[in-house]
Amino acid sequence: KGDIIIKVIDNGIGMTEEKLNLITSSINSAKLESESGLRNVQKRIKLYYGMQYGITIMSKYKEGTTVILRVPYEERKEDD
Repeated sequence: KGDIIIKVIDNGIGMTEEKLNLITSSINSAKLESESGLRNVQKRIKLYYGMQYGITIMSKYKEGTTVILRVPYEERKEDD
């Protein structure tokens, strides 16, 4: 077994550290008022697979952004 890791990388303008911190804290927040699509996905992945899985965002201003989605690998079982 192992993990499935999906990386989306761009070489765009990136984000300032403040913007990155705002987004990261928003997707990891337990507060209902910070509901967003990314937070919803993050919450569901962590609930289903565990705290070590989910979305990680890295960015450097004027260099680009990387979004990583990590979930465990599970073999599919064919229905008999």
